[in-house]
Amino acid sequence: MLLISWMNLSSSHGMNGVKQRKTSWQDGVLGTNCPIPPGGQWTYHMQVKNQIGTFSYFASLGMHRAVGAFGGFNIQARPVIFVPYLKLVAEFTILVSDWWKSDHKTLRQRLDSGKTLPKPAGLLINGSPCATSFTGQAAHTLHESYESIDLHVGQSASFLVTLHSPAKGYYIVASTRFTKPVLTSTGILHYAGSTARPSLPFPIAPT
Repeated sequence: MLLISWMNLSSSHGMNGVKQRKTSWQDGVLGTNCPIPPGGQWTYHMQVKNQIGTFSYFASLGMHRAVGAFGGFNIQARPVIFVPYLKLVAEFTILVSDWWKSDHKTLRQRLDSGKTLPKPAGLLINGSPCATSFTGQAAHTLHESYESIDLHVGQSASFLVTLHSPAKGYYIVASTRFTKPVLTSTGILHYAGSTARPSLPFPIAPT
């Protein structure tokens, strides 16, 4: 994985869930990995043998993650590895993040002054506050059916989605739990070739 730092600050990135076989010094955390200087680049070398699914990377220095320095990547199964489901038709990654009205420098100054971070002003799906579209991923999964699922901070999960409903768009809803107010963001899952908009009301997300 090649990382180029375009920021005016040093940067370093970690990978959630990736097993660093014989490369623990490349985990992207300050202390085991030197930061990438502004304008510099670094190639992370990892052995991903037998690791299949969706993983995330994130900036591990400063407030870089709060301003969008994170993302997802998929590790595909090798042909010799059996997977307990049919070949996927398509795959997509959904990233849900907090959003503040203040920039990362202001947030950092607040923390340095001894104050806590304010509550986020909203949620983003793949960096967008509006309805993000996906055309209908999965990895090793348990064959269970869910209407909703809880994910905690920094956590990721992979799902098989079976498209068997009428061809149109369907809302995907992400919401916070145990917060006041409840923050919500939406995405849209489109059937390929369909132009029909999703219908209201929004799915009721657990809070």
